[in-house]
Amino acid sequence: MADSRNAYLCNFQIYTGKHENTMELGLSYRAVYDLTQPYLNNGYKLYTDNFYTSPKLAKDLLVDGTYLTGTVRTNRKGFPKDLVGEKLDKNVSVFLHCDGITAVHWKDKRDVFCLSSLHGNERETVKRQMTQKKFRLQLAYSLTEAEISKRANPPDDAVLRGPGRPPTPIPRLHGKHFAYNSHIRHRCRVCAKQKNPVTGKYKDTKTVTQCDKCGVHLCIGDCFELWHTNANV
Repeated sequence: MADSRNAYLCNFQIYTGKHENTMELGLSYRAVYDLTQPYLNNGYKLYTDNFYTSPKLAKDLLVDGTYLTGTVRTNRKGFPKDLVGEKLDKNVSVFLHCDGITAVHWKDKRDVFCLSSLHGNERETVKRQMTQKKFRLQLAYSLTEAEISKRANPPDDAVLRGPGRPPTPIPRLHGKHFAYNSHIRHRCRVCAKQKNPVTGKYKDTKTVTQCDKCGVHLCIGDCFELWHTNANV
């Protein structure tokens, strides 16, 4: 049994068989009454599915100051048979009320039967919940949205190798790197990948500055920093 506002588990019971020396009124009836014992006579509202709901349970809980609402099986003892035989058009409802309990027959895509000691014959239009297919699609999207966004905007220090594979770390983006004079002039690795906006040719900037860890020549300053901070260079 859980609190509908926050899903907190208020009470639970493990089935161990029929209780001896007690009058058994049915597993579903006993389970509800056992679980609600600490909460009776406080005006709480209990919602159940058709495995638990019955006219006797609704009446007894009402005597103990607890309201019950739930779908119900039409073969439950005490459920009005007049409602069961009604042939209804879609979105039509029929109500019967007796001793504080309201029985409902509502036609949606199929016949739905309910019992309530909380409601009368009031009707309210509610927004239909999403279909199971739409719910599954939305759930799948919400679970994969973060990964899709991550792949669409990868961090600067990672390269994605393909679907399902973790990012591969790039050594030049990690650790400490120092520039030193190699006394040998070579093309700057960063400049060599950049085109001159006027001529359209790749730059041919040469430098003696070399990274001690990467072993590549880089112009001191912007090129050295860009090489060690940007994965897309």
